[in-house]
Order: sequence, then C-alpha cells, then structure tokens
Amino acid sequence: MGGIVVLANSDIRYLLIQPPLTDPTGPYHSISYLVGHAESQGFSGYSVIDANIEALDWAAQPSNVRDLLQFADATIAETEAYEAPSRGAQMRYRIALASIGLHSESVQRAIDVFKQPDLFYSFPDYSEAADVLSRWQRLQNLHGRPGQSVNFRLDPYGPVNLRRVADLTETSYTRSLIEPFRGYFDGPFTDSVRRCEPAVVGLSIAFRTQLPFALHLATIIRRQFPNVIMCAGGTDVTNIVKNVRDSKLLWQLFRDFDALVVGEGESAFVSILRAVQAGGTLNEIHSPGILVRGTNSNQISSRYENVSALGSPNYRIWNRYGYWAPEQVLLYSPTRGCYWNRCTFCDYGLNDGMPTSPSRERAIDRVIADLNQIAQLTSAMYLAVDAISPSFLKKMCKVIQENRLNVIWSAEIRLDRSLRNWERAATLRKAGCVALSYGLESASQRVLDLIDKGIRIDEVASILQEMRRAGIASQMMCFTGFPTESFEEAQTTFQFLEAHSDLWSLAGSGEFTLTPGAIVAKEPTRFGVHDPVVPIGDDIPDHLLYRGADGAFVRSDRWRRRLSRNGQSIRRLELDRPFVGGIDTAHTILYAGRYGADWFASGQAAAEVEKRVGEPILEQAHASTPFWGFDGFGHEGEIELKKQEGFARGIAYGISEFDEWFSEQKDAERCKEHRLPLCINANGRATIKSVNWI
Repeated sequence: MGGIVVLANSDIRYLLIQPPLTDPTGPYHSISYLVGHAESQGFSGYSVIDANIEALDWAAQPSNVRDLLQFADATIAETEAYEAPSRGAQMRYRIALASIGLHSESVQRAIDVFKQPDLFYSFPDYSEAADVLSRWQRLQNLHGRPGQSVNFRLDPYGPVNLRRVADLTETSYTRSLIEPFRGYFDGPFTDSVRRCEPAVVGLSIAFRTQLPFALHLATIIRRQFPNVIMCAGGTDVTNIVKNVRDSKLLWQLFRDFDALVVGEGESAFVSILRAVQAGGTLNEIHSPGILVRGTNSNQISSRYENVSALGSPNYRIWNRYGYWAPEQVLLYSPTRGCYWNRCTFCDYGLNDGMPTSPSRERAIDRVIADLNQIAQLTSAMYLAVDAISPSFLKKMCKVIQENRLNVIWSAEIRLDRSLRNWERAATLRKAGCVALSYGLESASQRVLDLIDKGIRIDEVASILQEMRRAGIASQMMCFTGFPTESFEEAQTTFQFLEAHSDLWSLAGSGEFTLTPGAIVAKEPTRFGVHDPVVPIGDDIPDHLLYRGADGAFVRSDRWRRRLSRNGQSIRRLELDRPFVGGIDTAHTILYAGRYGADWFASGQAAAEVEKRVGEPILEQAHASTPFWGFDGFGHEGEIELKKQEGFARGIAYGISEFDEWFSEQKDAERCKEHRLPLCINANGRATIKSVNWI
C-alpha cells in the first residue's frame, strides 16, 4: 500500500477532498489555500471534491427524502406496537414524529429558499426553511443512534465517543452514518475519484465531526487505487497527532493513509507532490510537518508558514452557486494566529506549546491581490483568523478603501481599548465591516484577570457603543465555569449582557473545558485545579476532567443549568449554527450586511422581514399517540445528562455504555381506548395537546 507512482508528465494529478459533515452554506478555505500555493509552485493538475455539499444535496433529492420519511413512518408503527418500548426506542419515536408535516419535496424547497435572495431575506420564509432542514438532519439519526448528529455536525461526546478509537472504527456506527449518503458515496463520489485517476489524494479534516466520514472515504479510495499516495491534514489531524495516547492507535485510526500533515499544510503538501513527481519515497522527504506511516507522533511538531511567501488562495475551484446561500461568503486569512496569545484557557487550532499559533501578517501588497480576487467572486467574506490586531485592521481598511473594493466582512477581534474611538469604528464600517465578534468570556474582572484577557470590563460598554454608532453588529462570546468562578460571578456576565442589550446583536454562552495544552492545565495549582486527568475511555484526550476543593469532579455545566433554571438567557434567535443567529455564520453576516445591527437588537422588527414572500413548506398535519405517558418519554436532551453522569465518575461514555443505557426500559403507559392528539411545533418537537374528555 502507498507505493510511489512515477508519472511521465511532470504536472502530477492530485485530488483534494472536503469530507462531510460540516457547514453547507459555503466552502471551507483550507483546500483553496492548498491549491493556490501548489499552483504557485508549478502544480496545476488538481481536482477537488466538496463531498460535504455533494452528499447533502444527494440526500436532499425528493426520492431520498421520500425513503427517509417512509422509514420514519415505519419507526412510528414499530414503536407503537411495543407494550413497553426501551429508552432508545422512545427517543427514536420522538425523532420520527418530526417527519409529520414534511413531504418528499420539502427539503429541496428549503434549500431553494436559502439560494433565492427574495426568500432568503424574508425571515418568516428563512426560519421555516431552517426548521425543515433541522428536522431532516434529526430524522437521519433514525439510521443510527439518537443524538449522534444535529445541525450538520456530529456530537463529539454524544452516544458515540469521537475521542475513542474503538468507537470511531466501530462498523455499526460507520454504517449508520453512511446510510443517508450511501448512494452518493457508492455512485457519484466513486465515479468522480475514478475520473480523476489521482497519484496523490489529500483529505482536509478541519473538525472532528468530519473524521468518521473521512476514514470511510479513504477506505473507498484505497479500494479503487491501492497504490495511490493518501494523506490527511487539517486542524483536527494536528490535534489528534498532538494528543493521541499511543502512536499505534494513531495508525490504527488512519489505517488507509500514508502520511499525515501536522500544522499548516501548504509547503508540506507541495513537498509530498515533489517527492511523488521525483519518484522517491515519502520517507525521503526532509520537510517539517509531515508524519509518515509508522513514525512516532512524538517526533513531530506543528509547522508554521511564512504567510507572505504563500500563493494566493484559489476560490474559483468551487461552484459559487452550489452552496446553501444566495451568495458565497468566502473565508480569508490575511493573518494567522493570535497577536495576544496569552489567554490561560486557550488551547486552540494549530498551536504548539502556546495558547494558539504565533501571529503572522501577510504583506499588504499580497493582501490587495487576494482581496481583488475575492471581490470578483463575491461581495462578502469572513476573516478567518484567531484574532486580528487593530494595527493590521487599520492597514487593511485603508487598502480596501483605496482600491474601492465593494465587500462586506466580519472578523473576530479582541476588545482592545483602541476601539473606544469613533473614528476607528467609523473607518471599519466605511471599509465594509458589518459585524465583529468579541471574546468577552466573563464580566467578572477577577475571572478576566485569571484568564489574562488584558481587558477592563468597565471599558467594554464604551467599545460596544462606538461600534453601535458606526452601524457594526457586535457578537459577544462568553463562557461559564472557569476554575474558581462562583455562581454570582457567572451571573455577573449575564447581568452585564442584559444591562447592555441595546449595544450587541448576538451573544452565545458555552462552558469552560480544560484542555491539555492550556496554561490552566500546565499550572493547575495556580487556578485551583486539582488532579487533572484524562477521562477513562478517551484515546485522544483533548478534554481533561479535574476535581474541585471538595474532591469531586467539577461539572462543566453546573452554572449553565442553574442560570437556566433562573430563567437567564441571552439568546435572541432560536436558530443557531449554521443559520442566522449563530455567531460568525455566513448567513448571519449576510443578514448583518442587508439589515444592519438594529435588525438583531430589535428582534427582527424590520418591515422587510415581517412578511412572507413564498408559499409555506411545512404542511398542517395531525398526529396522535397511543402512549398516555408520551410526555415522559426519553428524549435527546437526556443524552447530555448521561454524558455528565459519566464525567462525574471520571469516565467518557461511548457506544458500549450508551447502547446499554438505550436498551433500558422506561415507563410508557398506554391508552386503553383512545389515541391522544399531539401538537408538532415548527422544529418538529411533539407534545400532547391538553384534552378534556367528556
């Protein structure tokens, strides 16, 4: 396996693949960067496949949706025949009821809403389409385990542990994931690979949610081309190489691959192409960032590029009309890394010994060339950078205005005090900035100082005020549960956001997770962290458990659950990624560009989005159940509680533990003479209607 193919033609054929399952609203930028740099080095024999969007579009075809709805009907009938359905059967029953009101054309019609501007920018039409697609994604879990995927991603710690090699390579799990897309993988995908006849294949795996699909695609390709050179790269590959507990497990997982690219991949991938071109072996490559099969993962570190020496990313490789948006929002990285790089909780991306990767800026003349290419393809972009420095933003805004580039854009930046300046905020807006995301993290100054965030909470409101005056939507990101944070300090964050709700457009809150490379994990006693350990069951430990002062494992969700019980919430829209309402999503950026910051802050009160433009997609439908105890049925929300139960015992549950739990019996009292009417809400959740029996 993996022998070198010597080609007479110096321009070798290579294929780059974006695997499912991830955001369908636009292409990820990694392959554009790989192709662009390879072209600048003389390698133009590329082919690309976005297997994510192609697989989803295939599954959305009416005939395939019809089959899925029929499967849902069969699941409902099967469950209703049980006297006492198990917990797993009850959850599958709830999921199957989400099919009520859908028909074979519903999914394609919803996708069409996203592609047509008049429908996309009508929020009643838009939100209905998002609900339809969320239902469809949820229904696909009927082929596998409840809760294994939601909103175009897999749950890394759901009923399958994506940090456990045995789970990732479990045949029944792979089958369940592949089933909704089997016809695409066995048909159009396989045919495309065969037509390419590649000498080198690369799979770009940015997120853990793509990994199981990538492993399956690699098996398909290896079966067709046993001698092809196959490599994998991307942020998640780097994380796996850094964190895997045993190199033998690494190559057990990547059994069909010849090499893994660790760190930034442009130069490493060109080195692989040159080796194949010269007829040598991968073992002869003397280039950092390449881990060849059999090599110990401890012998390699992440590679960082000179970003000014790279070729311009090639965005023309993608079908600009093929994604689920009225226009592409392209991802562009004029800088890489984080100029602050001090936050003690951070262990992000392609870092190696630091919170994130080192900050590097592309030469401004190269940035101008890149932006001109982008402006020819779209009017919207997201600056995909950990955090851009204010000084670089100032330079970039200047060249955008000088070159009269008609683009709107968004980025993630720090709450730098230099932004407390009307002229600076106005400059950003004039250069096309429509939204900015900030890592507020906490509104407790004590916690911010522990994080080493470098901001003063008493300065934040004035920064947001200037952005609001300039018409820039502010997206606030925070989390609860940093070590030693009290409940009152967690409340302070929510109270701060509530008190300044007129200044921000969207906000999201998560929970603190201790990761192996974070400063907190390296200096635990400084932060009141006791006995940090890898959860039992994890082979790729990118998440650590730790004990509090009482000796018990600390629950990451402890404050969120209490805040929720108190009715404290900062969500403005029910929708989340990848839809409008998710932080930094393509759709959110487009809405910010069309309607401005006020639209979010006023609860979508703009007149243009209050009226429906298209015909309804969901049908009015009636449903009923023979289970008197239906409202007490098992539901997917219990999976999170089960997961936390495991963490409290120091265990990361996976397939074996969850399957046993799914098989347990739960109360399911049946009606003796009646069927109870059900109410199915817009997102497919079912509840019993109140009934007065006469």
